[in-house]
Amino acid sequence: MPHTSPLSHDTHCESNLALRLQSGWQQIMQALEQKAGQATYHSWLSRLSFGHAEGADIILHAPSRLVKEWISSHHHADLRAIISQHLNQQVSITL
Repeated sequence: MPHTSPLSHDTHCESNLALRLQSGWQQIMQALEQKAGQATYHSWLSRLSFGHAEGADIILHAPSRLVKEWISSHHHADLRAIISQHLNQQVSITL
């Protein structure tokens, strides 16, 4: 059985988490639209994109500082809850 270091295991877990997020991104965004409402979703939240995963920290990208700050102050908890539910594990969200 090959020896794996903790670092390679962590990298594999992060990669697996990223793959699960990428494959489920459409479902996550649909759940976010249902939670926030169509107008808010299309004005603000639809502009988010998945960046990468660092452990259980999910990095999302917003197109501008204004969008980032608005989402952070109004929907950060919703994002965290929806993504955590989708992945079936607690995560933190960084914009």
